[in-house]
Amino acid sequence: MAKVYPILKPELNNGPEENSEKKTYAALAQYLSDDYRVFFSIDWSGKEAIHGSQDYECDFIVFHPTKGILVIEVKGGGIRYDGKYDLWESKGRKGNFKIKNPIKQALKNKHALKSYLFQKFEEQYGRRTHLRLAHCVWFIDTDYNEGVFPRGHQDIILDRSSVQNLTERISKAYAFYDDENKDRNIPKDDYQKLMALLLPSGELKQSIVKNLEYGEVEIFDLTNEQLKLLKSIRKQKKVFISGGAGTGKTLLGFEKAKEEAQLGKKVLYTCYSRPVAESMEK
Repeated sequence: MAKVYPILKPELNNGPEENSEKKTYAALAQYLSDDYRVFFSIDWSGKEAIHGSQDYECDFIVFHPTKGILVIEVKGGGIRYDGKYDLWESKGRKGNFKIKNPIKQALKNKHALKSYLFQKFEEQYGRRTHLRLAHCVWFIDTDYNEGVFPRGHQDIILDRSSVQNLTERISKAYAFYDDENKDRNIPKDDYQKLMALLLPSGELKQSIVKNLEYGEVEIFDLTNEQLKLLKSIRKQKKVFISGGAGTGKTLLGFEKAKEEAQLGKKVLYTCYSRPVAESMEK
């Protein structure tokens, strides 16, 4: 089974009516092998030379260590296309409504994702990388008739029956762009770096100094690194500690002062900021 991110909570799969994206999520997770990674509803922002700032969203991104990235645009319900006006329409239980050209959407998102990943990779690692990219459209609720959408090749259009041989259909979509992706194999060491760009994790830490400036007087716990530092300076007579704003210098000094006071020593704690001094006094 493929690993799909984000991992949906059980209640998200228990609705009275399973929508097209949930069907796709379940199918990709169940029928692709465990060397595939799938990302659901990935969005980002970028800038284009002509159109300026743009927001993008991919329904699904399939990532394989050798085949590369496949961008999938999913459309559910019945699909109608009027070539005379170049209009697309989705037909479902709630009625009919116009939709964007899904083939163009998938293509646009593929190129935008390529630009985003290449830019972020170079910013973070100071060099360029290679990446194979492909795109396809999945009409999850209907059977595809090639004559209906003559501009879309059958290898990059999946339909309801594709679930029965999903690995083969996904491989065909990748292979359709083999000529375009020639000599773009992902360097072995870059796969995990690209994974990290698609699946970032991080934390915004609160600054004790800034919180005190805004009148908040909560004192936060020391981090593991600060605890190690506090332990290492216990036997030092003089210590000079430097760091940027919000790195914990104030809190570390306060904890050292408390520690010395608990040992029965006389302690003088001085600081520049009045709000900090008032908070420490409490």
